[in-house]
Amino acid sequence: MMKVMAINSSPRTQGESHSEKMLHLLVEGMRGGGAEVEIVNLREFNIKFCQGCYTCWTKTPGKCRLKDDMTESLFPKWQAADLVVYASPLYYRSVVSRLQAFIERTLPALLPYCVAEGERSSHPPRERLPNFVMLSVSGFPDSEEFGPLSDWAKANFDVPPAKLLAEIYRPGAQTLSLQQYRAVAGDVYGAVKRAGNEIIRDGIVSETTMARITQPIVEKDAYFKFANVFWQHCIDEKMTPRQFQKNGAAPKAKTVEDMMALLPVGINQIKTMELQSRIQFRFESDAHNDFFMDINRGSVKAFEGRAASPDLTITTPFQVWSDIMGGLADGAKQLMEGAYRIEGDGDLLVRLFA
Repeated sequence: MMKVMAINSSPRTQGESHSEKMLHLLVEGMRGGGAEVEIVNLREFNIKFCQGCYTCWTKTPGKCRLKDDMTESLFPKWQAADLVVYASPLYYRSVVSRLQAFIERTLPALLPYCVAEGERSSHPPRERLPNFVMLSVSGFPDSEEFGPLSDWAKANFDVPPAKLLAEIYRPGAQTLSLQQYRAVAGDVYGAVKRAGNEIIRDGIVSETTMARITQPIVEKDAYFKFANVFWQHCIDEKMTPRQFQKNGAAPKAKTVEDMMALLPVGINQIKTMELQSRIQFRFESDAHNDFFMDINRGSVKAFEGRAASPDLTITTPFQVWSDIMGGLADGAKQLMEGAYRIEGDGDLLVRLFA
């Protein structure tokens, strides 16, 4: 039976960590494939920094002189593993400091001698090194964000005969926790679980499974606009993202630009997949410019001005719709009370904003 050590280096607790959730799904798939997996949360252990003394190479070959959880517990488990999964959120395009400290403390597994394979220099392993998998998530929606991490992982761990079996990277991870993307998130999570099974069974993640894991969820421009409104809301309200989530808050649109940023991300994406529609927003004040949303089979974009022949027109005071978006007012009740008016396909209102 394959022995796997799954290392979670996220500092976040209380179910806030996207990398931890992804790791648990991967582990579930690995266990389903017949592997024996132990999850190690680095935040629970005392790991001192490497001192660079090289005692482990000279005076006590293969053993660190530091007395802590790494020497006494974690390093022996790492040595005994057939496969190690390194899971980390992406901090400054690399792993978090806890994982870096862990990795530096595996130096006793190498010999001090210098060898070269082609143009690459390295230290040979003292004994068998475990194969490994890299797993990471990023707030940015670009897959390119993981480039430096991928290069770093290959340089540090891909030392023959150890092999890098898979790199599992999920950009734009925050979208996975948004209610309107729950169906897409479910497919991503299901693919991560399948990837764990494939790694144990085949030693590789299939292209189909990897495509599901990395599938785009929201367009980059809309994502950035939404993120910037969100962070400004947290700054204005002096709250952390954890407090924001706990309070069930929603970013408040203070301007038409805010509303144009929030609406394309805030509506139910799955319900837009079969739609080709335009929704016009007209405000009952000259202080706010009108805008419309163009929905085209999953793509949702907002534009200033008025659309030709919209399928639905919403005429509203700016504050009324801002309160509805922010969860401060009930949209259906406001409509019944005449706080705003609609013309055209009212079913679109129910389908997209209910």
